[in-house]
Amino acid sequence: MYQSTAIFQVPQPICLAQIVGITTPAISTSLTFAYSHMVVPPIYASTFVPPLIISGTLSNAYLAYRAPTPGVRLLYSSAAMLVFTIIPWTLFVFEPNINGSGKWKVQELLHDEGYDMPMQKGLLPSPVVHTATPEAKKHRAANR
Repeated sequence: MYQSTAIFQVPQPICLAQIVGITTPAISTSLTFAYSHMVVPPIYASTFVPPLIISGTLSNAYLAYRAPTPGVRLLYSSAAMLVFTIIPWTLFVFEPNINGSGKWKVQELLHDEGYDMPMQKGLLPSPVVHTATPEAKKHRAANR
């Protein structure tokens, strides 16, 4: 059950966790980049991005737990924390500003065709409701 490398033997669960820990944040980042360049509706991101972020976080946390030295443990722990911060950063920074203004603009353009996204209720932002701040709406309206 060991993968042989030129330097040392690595257990298969460690190899799998390393693959998941490295590739899932990269996939999430590339999908996020694709939203604005390939016109993928960002409203669908809430279904596939969180599992990528959570699996990347858990994989790096597992690798930190299994790390052979304190230095490697610190690196994997840092990676786990940084990958996890993608979720709150997106919800509290991007959603009310960048994503929110984009959804507001789409709603304005498609309002005559019956498209209406509900307004945000409460404090927590969500990808399935209209979340644009007044400043984001002003900025988007000024760039017509």
